[in-house]
Amino acid sequence: MGQKLVKFFQYRRRWMVVISSLMLAVVIFNIGESRYRKSEAERLRRMQADRHQTIYESINRSFQSELATAWPSELNYNDQQLEIEYTFHSGLTKRAKRMFKRYRPDHGAVVIIDNATGEILTAIGYQRQGNRFNNHLPFSSTHPSASLIKIVTAAELLSSTDTSRRSVFSYRGKGTTLYKYQLRNVRTKWTRYQTFERAFAFSNNVIFGKAAIKSLNGVALYNRAMDFGFNQNLMNDVNLPASNFMMPENQYNLAELASGFNRETTISPVHAASLVSIVANGGELRFPRIISNVSAKAGGSDSYWNKERQPEQVLDPLVANELRKMMDQTVKIGTARGSFSKLRRKLKRQLYVGGKTGTLTGGTPHGKRDWFVAYAIPRDQKFGAGISVCVMNINIDKWYVRSAYVAKDLIEYYYKHVSPLKERKKDGKMAKEDMNLSKRQIDKHEQG
Repeated sequence: MGQKLVKFFQYRRRWMVVISSLMLAVVIFNIGESRYRKSEAERLRRMQADRHQTIYESINRSFQSELATAWPSELNYNDQQLEIEYTFHSGLTKRAKRMFKRYRPDHGAVVIIDNATGEILTAIGYQRQGNRFNNHLPFSSTHPSASLIKIVTAAELLSSTDTSRRSVFSYRGKGTTLYKYQLRNVRTKWTRYQTFERAFAFSNNVIFGKAAIKSLNGVALYNRAMDFGFNQNLMNDVNLPASNFMMPENQYNLAELASGFNRETTISPVHAASLVSIVANGGELRFPRIISNVSAKAGGSDSYWNKERQPEQVLDPLVANELRKMMDQTVKIGTARGSFSKLRRKLKRQLYVGGKTGTLTGGTPHGKRDWFVAYAIPRDQKFGAGISVCVMNINIDKWYVRSAYVAKDLIEYYYKHVSPLKERKKDGKMAKEDMNLSKRQIDKHEQG
C-alpha cells in the first residue's frame, strides 16, 4: 500500500511539472506573439507614415512654384507606382478658368468646397501677366482677410453676448472707415442707427468695432478665431500655411481686428471657403482636402491614403442659423446685391444663398483684394448640402470683374451641369415633378 502511494505521488509530481512547463510555454509564446504583433504594428505604422510623408512632399512641390499648373497624378514609392486621385471636378475648374480668361484680373483665385465632405472641387489661381494659371495662390495665406473676419466676430457676439440680429447700434461718419472718434458714444445730429444684421450686410466697420469694444475682450475673440481655423493647420494633404489672427493689444486694436480694418489678419482662399462652410454646415468644421485616394497603379483595392480628419463642432447650430440669416441679407440687400440680383429666378427659389464681401489693399502679391465668400444650399435636402465658394480678385490699377459676379456664375454652372436640382429615376429619366411638360405630355412619356 505504501509503495502504491509513493508511485502515485511520483506520477502526480511529474504531471504537475509537465503541466507547469506547458503553461509556462504558453505564457512565453503569448508574450512573444504580443511583442511580435506590437513590433509588426509599429513597423506598419512607420511605413505608412513614411509613405504619407513621401506623398505629402511630392504634392507640396507641385504648388510651391508660382509656375506650377499641374498636380502629380503618379508617384514612385519603393519601386511601386502609386496613382493619386484628387477631389477636383474638371468641368467646374474649366468654368473657373474660362471666367479668368474672359475678365483677366491682375491676380485671382477660386476655391469651391463640397459642404458635405470638405472635398475641394476647384482650387485654381490666375495671373494676368502672361495670362497663366497656377496652383499656389489658393493655398497661400498672405492675403488680408478684410471684412471676412466679421463672420468670426458676429459668431462670437451672437454666442457670448446679448447681441442679436435686431440689436440697434449708433454710428457716425462712413461705415467703411474706422477712426477713433467714431468709436466714442457721442450723440450728435449726424448720428445714424443701424441693426446688427444690416451692419453685417453693408459691412459697417464702425458698428462692429463699437460692438467688440462694448461686449468682447481680446481673448474671447482670439479663441473664437482659433475655433474657426486661424493660427492652425487645416489640411493634412498639403502644407497649407496657417491664417494669422493676432491677440489685440488695446481697445482700438480690438476694434480693428473685429471689423477687419487691418492688414495683419491674413487668410488663404481655401480657409476663406472653409470659413463660410462652417456656417453652411450648422457650425461644424469639415476639414478641407484634395486627395480622395492613393492606390497601386498595377491594381488592387488597398488604399495608401487615410488622412481624413473628423469634423469638429465649433459653433452652436442655433448661432450658425442666425449667421445664415445675416449672410442671406448680404446678397439680398447688402454689398453683393448687384451681382446676385442677376441670379436665375428659378435658382433663387431652389437655393439658400448667403455670403460676405471684403475689400482691402495690401498683402502679397500687392493690390486691392476683392473678396467674396458664399454658400449655396439646396432648399430640398435630398439634393445634398450644397457648396461653399470663395473668389478673390487682386486689382492693381483698375477693377475688371467683381468677385461676387464670378461666384454667382460658378454657382449657376454647378447647379446646371454638376449637380442639377432635378430628381431622376433609376433608369435615368427625370421624375414628373421636375419636367416642364403638360399632363398630356407626361402621360405620353409614361406610356412610351
